[in-house]
Amino acid sequence: MTGRSISHYRILRRVGAGGMGEVYEAEDTDLHRNVALKILPQDLAAKPETLERFKREARALAALNHPNIVTIYSVEQAEKTHSLTMELVEGRPLSDLIPPGGFSVEKLFALGIPLTDALAAAHARGIGHRDIKPANVMVNDEGRVKVIDFGLAKSLQPDTSAVDVEAPTLHQTVEGQILGTPAYMSPEQMMASTEVDPRSDIWSMGVLLYQLVAGCLPFPGNNDLELFSSAMTRPPRPFRAVLKEPVPRVVEQVLLKCMSKKPGERYPSMRVLSDALRAASVA
Repeated sequence: MTGRSISHYRILRRVGAGGMGEVYEAEDTDLHRNVALKILPQDLAAKPETLERFKREARALAALNHPNIVTIYSVEQAEKTHSLTMELVEGRPLSDLIPPGGFSVEKLFALGIPLTDALAAAHARGIGHRDIKPANVMVNDEGRVKVIDFGLAKSLQPDTSAVDVEAPTLHQTVEGQILGTPAYMSPEQMMASTEVDPRSDIWSMGVLLYQLVAGCLPFPGNNDLELFSSAMTRPPRPFRAVLKEPVPRVVEQVLLKCMSKKPGERYPSMRVLSDALRAASVA
């Protein structure tokens, strides 16, 4: 794709892949700026219901205006190629930055509070992420975080026309499709439940926050099946089993509440979780 032009976008390099397509850095030759161009695979674009969902959710995301969420510019079509243009975020994925022993608790707050703020804003607009993980968060040189991939995003409003689409993070079961990344998926996501709501994102955020401070996942496993079993049946690994220094009890309580097996026992909203992190940061 490098060197190819799609409409007035000249593709410079591949920067990664995410839900619903590959992402490239491209030059907007009309506005003379570089953007991120996510190209929808042709097999998905050929399905009218999938293409309409892609456009509908892109429009919803374009309405978001938050400093910690990537900015969506437009949905484009050139011949049979459908793409999404968005802000090109400089920096490194959070997944590349987590040290083996985890970050300090202070760093946990510095990263976790803006992330929960961002997802609270998305939820307030009726958008659930469904694939929260460190690889979907960029951190720039100043330490600012941005949620970059809403490729598996789903409206939180009832929509009988919505359908699930294939993506690099999709895993299928006999019972149906499961969307997400196994290590960060809530129990209800793993079961392909029709009742997945914002509290599923809260579980995933709890796993991410645990990893930030512990340097490892709370539910270990060598394959998808082991990860599913661990998350469904076992409590998170105690911090004392993976860290030399104790984690403040108030922080541990926040993260454990996020990862309650039953959605009703988690925080009722991402905004409440964000407030809990702020309170813990000054406790």
